[in-house]
Amino acid sequence: MRAKQKDIAQRANVHISTVSLALSGSLKISYKTKQRILDIASDMGYKRDPNLDAFIQHRSKRTSTRSQLSVGFIVDEKAAASPEFQDFKRSLDQKSNELNIKTEFFTTNENARTTDRILDILNTRGITAILVYTQSELTGNRDKWNQFSVIKIDSLSFMTEFDAIAPNYRHASRFAVDKLKKRGCRRIGLAIESEYSSLCDHQQEMGYLIQTNTDEDLPQIPIFNWRTTLPIEQRNRKAAEWAATHQLDAIITDSRDLECFFETERFNLELASLRITDSSKQQGVLIDNVALCQESLNLIRTLVKLNQKGIPSVSSVRLLSPEWVDKSDSYLNFRYS
Repeated sequence: MRAKQKDIAQRANVHISTVSLALSGSLKISYKTKQRILDIASDMGYKRDPNLDAFIQHRSKRTSTRSQLSVGFIVDEKAAASPEFQDFKRSLDQKSNELNIKTEFFTTNENARTTDRILDILNTRGITAILVYTQSELTGNRDKWNQFSVIKIDSLSFMTEFDAIAPNYRHASRFAVDKLKKRGCRRIGLAIESEYSSLCDHQQEMGYLIQTNTDEDLPQIPIFNWRTTLPIEQRNRKAAEWAATHQLDAIITDSRDLECFFETERFNLELASLRITDSSKQQGVLIDNVALCQESLNLIRTLVKLNQKGIPSVSSVRLLSPEWVDKSDSYLNFRYS
């Protein structure tokens, strides 16, 4: 008669689960106990059933697949067109793989029907969790949104109905002013590109004004603010006039294009970026996309686990503090052209 695991368990005076752990080489039981059970199994002529092993392996794979969380990732067209988004997307792919989370990508726009159609697709696929990366307010039917657990990742952190996570852009500009002052700079200007009248830009401006207004050592310098529709040559000329008029020794900006202009024209300025991403080479404030993605995925997984869906009665915003990146080659010892 063929020996079974329950026979080995009876002879070894242990539970059948302990026998299973021993036969599978588990580290959850002591080496002494494992070896004693293996010796008994060998003495009783026990042989593993290949069909049973195949079935267990198949069931394990199916269970693993079912346990993988699927998350819809909705991006509006404005955000998807930004250079920062590509760095964010790479970080999201990396962290999703590490956390065994599957993300399905969708692009939406201001048309509510487009958003509703995406929500219908996600609902049909059985996906109940959504990450939203947006530079505008959400569109679509509220009842449909209420079927999902939602975390919003955006710069409009104080205009969201859902729980949100965002970089602390106000702190970023204050941080940059403080760092440049510690380097000996005193006439520090802020140059902001405003494409969509973004609240992100307003937060950066507010942080700059708070820091310069509360520091007696820093003069009041008007912010240089321009629209994307302004021709580049005209923008550069106005920026140069602004820098010369106020005798700036440092500029904080969210435009890599403007940084390149000041570097190429060899101005005697120190430059600090407000939009350093994981792949850039500048000095300034780093938006840590890896940390942003990690927090976003952890938050959405928590909402799913707690089965919290829909628009909360009181939404919360988690702000991530930025980091400062130094570059030794950032000093440009040239004179005004």
